[in-house]
Amino acid sequence: MQQSHDPIVRTPTLHKFWEGFGEFPPYYFVRVEEVMFWEVIKKQLFGKDRIVIVGSPGVGKFCFLMLIAFYLACIKRKKLVVIRRLKELNLKNAVVFFDGQGSYARLTNLSPIDIVAIRDQVTPKSVEGEVDEKEAPIVLVDGFNQAEVNDTKNEYAPFHFLATSCQFDVKHDDRSRLVVLPAWRDADLLQYAKLMNWVIETGLRQIKQQDTPFPKLVKEQYFYSGGSLLEFCKTRSSLEERVVRECRAVENDQAFELVYNYVDGGSYLWIPDMC
Repeated sequence: MQQSHDPIVRTPTLHKFWEGFGEFPPYYFVRVEEVMFWEVIKKQLFGKDRIVIVGSPGVGKFCFLMLIAFYLACIKRKKLVVIRRLKELNLKNAVVFFDGQGSYARLTNLSPIDIVAIRDQVTPKSVEGEVDEKEAPIVLVDGFNQAEVNDTKNEYAPFHFLATSCQFDVKHDDRSRLVVLPAWRDADLLQYAKLMNWVIETGLRQIKQQDTPFPKLVKEQYFYSGGSLLEFCKTRSSLEERVVRECRAVENDQAFELVYNYVDGGSYLWIPDMC
């Protein structure tokens, strides 16, 4: 992964491959932060520590994890097992196996018994039943929290890479290396909006004046989306509806804590009411 004058990389093959198995966009915006992130990850690909990628929802953790997966499977010719949480109504997970030689298998809605069966089948063992670590597949897990991963009945562990939006508590004796994928900066979102059909896909061109400058549109959208590209690409109405739902879910006591933060010896910091 490297930065160029055109940060948009077309990814039709990945888009088609992951259709129905967690999805992948038809294009990928390469941020400066991700180039630096890749340099950090690349040095640790074959280390003894497992890599835990954390970050806010919508910043691109799964996309980055899948780039790692295809790099390992297609460039390094490694065997992989990818386990991903799915959010569709009738689909709970997807499991994809790469044999490192160009073949793969994709399955959905697997039970823990199915997952352990697949892992056993693709993991070479000696006559004594010991695992051949050099030939064992690299396991990448996406979308599950620490409790789910640590729950032995789920069969998600052991893993080599995990991408999660949830907090991951690393103990002092834990062989896990925590890396954070940063949120999107407003400058990157502005560049993304200018290079893509963002203003059309979000419907903003229909509800705004034709001559509304991009910086103004992006600033208004960023107010709702923050550093999440996923949220940034949604329609304004859906973002406003989400804010209303979340505000309604806040009880009076919680609202008081959000509006009045006690600071510095008795003074109060006022936070404007967004609801």
